[in-house]
Amino acid sequence: PMPPDAFLAWLDEHEAVCALMRELRPAMWSTIGLPPLSEFFHHGSVSLAVRHDAAPPAERAELRAWIAENLEQLRLWSEGNPSAFEPARLLVAAELARIDGQTWRALALYDEAVGSARVHGLLPVQALACERSAALYGAMGVASGRLRSLREARDAYDAWGARAKVEQLDAREPSLARGHAPAASPAAGAAARGEVLAPIALARSARAPASHVVRADLPRTLL
Repeated sequence: PMPPDAFLAWLDEHEAVCALMRELRPAMWSTIGLPPLSEFFHHGSVSLAVRHDAAPPAERAELRAWIAENLEQLRLWSEGNPSAFEPARLLVAAELARIDGQTWRALALYDEAVGSARVHGLLPVQALACERSAALYGAMGVASGRLRSLREARDAYDAWGARAKVEQLDAREPSLARGHAPAASPAAGAAARGEVLAPIALARSARAPASHVVRADLPRTLL
């Protein structure tokens, strides 16, 4: 089953995720081989990064170090199993770049995370990366980029079957539901992002063939 930090992060309950992370952190490394706990290293890192935005300076240093530690663990896992962990690694790398003020690098890494998750059939990571990209575009005041990324996030959540999340996005941005069109092709999406990301070249690496990913039952909260 999906661990609690995962669906809380998707439903934007980031403070609850951070509290859960602190409670369970002492046990994480002693049980690091268990698949459910691997989720804490990327879903949890997203929530830690959101918390970082409003945290006092002393806590920011701790949170950044924690996220960097999680990123290193994801890197090690990705070396052994890139189809399962590379999209999550890229997502956490994007969050670390964002809180370090490397805005353009963060946007490029979000884009890579979306592409990698799409190739490997990881709709949950794809959707979350799109949503986090939208949040950064919004903070930059780039309305077109924000709306485009939110549409991509909505499409990915919808394809995954996360209906409560789709409804949450529609409530937040009613234009997503009005006259909603199917998701743009990967090439069209990359071209559209290129309009905003003209100052940089979006890095896209060739990925290994995707492996089959069996979707776990979603908690009722998310469906």
